[in-house]
Amino acid sequence: MPDSHRPRRLGYKKSKTGCDSCRNRRVKCDEKQPKCSACHRFGLGCQYSREFRHFVVAQSGEGTSTSLGDERSVVPVVASPLILTPNNIGVTRPQSDGPSFLFEKHFEMRLLHHFVSHTYKSMPGSETPVISECWTSHIPTIAFGHDTLLYAILAAASAHLSLLSPAQTMYHVAAKYYFAIVLQEQNKAVSNITSANADSICLTSLLVNILALHFQNVSDSHPRNTLSAAAFRGMAIGHSSADVIKTAWPSINHDPTSEAAKILKATPTFREVHSGAAEYHSAHGFVVNPPGQVIYPLDQSFTCALREIEEQPPELERDNETTTKAIRAGIGYVQSMRKAIENDEPNTTFCQRVIGFTGTIPKLFLQLVLTNHPRALLTLAYFFALVHHAKSIWWLNGLAERSVRVILETLPKEWKPLMQRPFAMILARTHTKQQ
Repeated sequence: MPDSHRPRRLGYKKSKTGCDSCRNRRVKCDEKQPKCSACHRFGLGCQYSREFRHFVVAQSGEGTSTSLGDERSVVPVVASPLILTPNNIGVTRPQSDGPSFLFEKHFEMRLLHHFVSHTYKSMPGSETPVISECWTSHIPTIAFGHDTLLYAILAAASAHLSLLSPAQTMYHVAAKYYFAIVLQEQNKAVSNITSANADSICLTSLLVNILALHFQNVSDSHPRNTLSAAAFRGMAIGHSSADVIKTAWPSINHDPTSEAAKILKATPTFREVHSGAAEYHSAHGFVVNPPGQVIYPLDQSFTCALREIEEQPPELERDNETTTKAIRAGIGYVQSMRKAIENDEPNTTFCQRVIGFTGTIPKLFLQLVLTNHPRALLTLAYFFALVHHAKSIWWLNGLAERSVRVILETLPKEWKPLMQRPFAMILARTHTKQQ
């Protein structure tokens, strides 16, 4: 029969959320559970790889965005009433409690279960029983009354699952989506910190620090050799998050029911020696009450490497006193991290130093990094070289290598020879782990 005389196919609404078989065959799927009608009829397997189905490609100008990645390409079209507030984030509720609604609800329940079963083990200080109980019991309970904290928990669980199951892209999309909401809602919350919300705001800020580092590492919106201003934007988010904790600290410091205060206070301590005096600091205490512009005594193996940042190469332009002071503060913090490694500090405690870095260093240091200041970038290279020590923590795995490469590509050519030591430190630790 000539093409012109063939009857036209009946039209139907194209399914964007059907099972894999129907989508591959380009036929309508009625999405019946546990098997759709088409798969039942033809004896096909009925699976839904596009499990997280309330995401679609955004139209121009739509969606919630953050400064990390390409979140503008994602918008929600169906949301579970478990956590979402449609009036605030522009999503639509399902009209009935049908299979699709239950599916989304179960997805979020799965994320929460994964967090309290697995993800919490990588949270700062989780090797300590009191903090482990905070993450698995008390904090999720608080989250049911504070949506932004719940968003952060779901974002962390999604991010963790996205690395465990990279083929399941729904987890990566979900992590970006929830993180975008966290940043949006946290910005609103911090404008009105009270005794009622201070604890949840601080807990959310701790998770924001972690997620910012994760997305700085896995962001797919800029290439590996991008400028530091884009690659290290997560540090700016971390710095702001630490400021939030400092602001809210007076409201939770003496509150015996505050879970954030427990985490910040009960963290295992470490011993620092400087200026001839021994001091004890909480690993998270650097965020709340940093020890100041301290130059820690440099051990012999680290002395030459770190002093090169200030003293070499001599023919290059010198910094003014204010800039030098900010860079020395960064060097001091890096040295404290080196001391912690030498003292065999547990990784879940050491990673607290990692997320505490952006909240402890002067704001000027961060500005120097974001403007590609060579000495600040070199200091940061040593910081990330030490971060490699905790690469077993999922949200830090690969961060050191990528960040040091970005710094190498960003530095002027006359500064590149000074990057040999940070790279050597990463290679040495990698080789040691493989032995």
